Amino acid sequence: MYKHEWLNLVEQNGVIFSESVLNDYFKEGFSLNQKVLKRIKTKFEKFNLSRDGVREFCDFLFENILWYELYKENNIPKKFICYLDEFMQELKPHRVAKSNEKHLLIYITKKSQNLKRNEQIDGKLKASPLAKMKRLLNETHKNFGIVTNGYEFILVYKAIEGGFSYIVFDMNLMLYEFQILSAFLNLLNAKNFNNLLEIAIKSYENQLEITDKLGEQVRRAVERFIWAIDKYNNLSNNELLKNYSNEEIYETAISAIIKMIFILYAEERRLLPLGEHFYDTSYSLHTLIKELAKEKKENPENFKQNKDAFQRILALFNILYHGSNHPDLNIPEYSGELFNPTKYKLLYDEKFELTNEEIYECLKLLVQREENGVSKAISYKSIGVEHIGYIYEGLLDYTVNRSKEVLIKPLPKSNETVIPLSEIEGKN
Repeated sequence: MYKHEWLNLVEQNGVIFSESVLNDYFKEGFSLNQKVLKRIKTKFEKFNLSRDGVREFCDFLFENILWYELYKENNIPKKFICYLDEFMQELKPHRVAKSNEKHLLIYITKKSQNLKRNEQIDGKLKASPLAKMKRLLNETHKNFGIVTNGYEFILVYKAIEGGFSYIVFDMNLMLYEFQILSAFLNLLNAKNFNNLLEIAIKSYENQLEITDKLGEQVRRAVERFIWAIDKYNNLSNNELLKNYSNEEIYETAISAIIKMIFILYAEERRLLPLGEHFYDTSYSLHTLIKELAKEKKENPENFKQNKDAFQRILALFNILYHGSNHPDLNIPEYSGELFNPTKYKLLYDEKFELTNEEIYECLKLLVQREENGVSKAISYKSIGVEHIGYIYEGLLDYTVNRSKEVLIKPLPKSNETVIPLSEIEGKN
């Protein structure tokens, strides 16, 4: 188990902490004092039995465990309070945690309140606690806030660039998965809070590097997919592509790869039923990649000849478009142009049947990256929709054309993508 596996166990939207940056700041990982654990358990049990008690439990954590100085209710400085002209009402945090000259805004709501749904309280502002914290951070020009109902603690981060990210710490889960509780206590204690913005900035920069790297690998995956299209067109004596323009061929290749990226993203974020037996064994891309890796190792000849993997992927595309009401596979109808099978008929042509080896080589580029000579998994939990959009826009800078002669791809540092063989022969 790696030191920061907890990142895979919590709900994240965007990036606040990256594994590599956390490794730099916390080389030994996080520790958990057993006496502190016992105190939290005892206090949480009392809170659980109380009618409300959210403020009391929150004060206990931030004052007695995390060691902040707290501004409460009526003594909150005016600079942390904003007046919303359009709603003609005040918006303020319920607590402000202070560490040196850095501040963490805390919005507290009742136990039964869903932190992502609108609060039913007086006033014209009808918004969720999470949305209110984002507005507070914007208006007060602060970077971090906590939204809590006593059970969930959502850490909200407003990046200097202006976007928002958040990570959900669930107290019930933390008291079962101690590594998450250790991360919560170590990252958010008053001493380490002073480094939190620096960690978040470096994590964001690290994520941009990962996104750029993924973008390169996605382009290579699209390239491989186009090679496969060309191969099966040649095998069909040019029948496969006779009715398709170069633009349609390229658009089809992009759509296939982007669809797989969205599925990987949706599976990791549990927007698809990853973890349910029927879905895992019949459709899941994460499961499929593992199965193909096993087939490659144990049955290399079958791996090169079998063609079931791509058919499984096409079936998943269809399910996402049409939906499924099967009792073991309940998936809503997503429709949309991207998954519309009639828009990308080339993928479903019987003359186009990728082998397991060919589809695996494309998939591998979407789930693995090289870092210092070591293969690492790409986590789609830390990749936002905006990052996928950035990658997609990068693909639109390219197109596909058919060459009438042999092309040579030079060394990676060359500015030229390909050079005609005749040109090289002429120079020689």
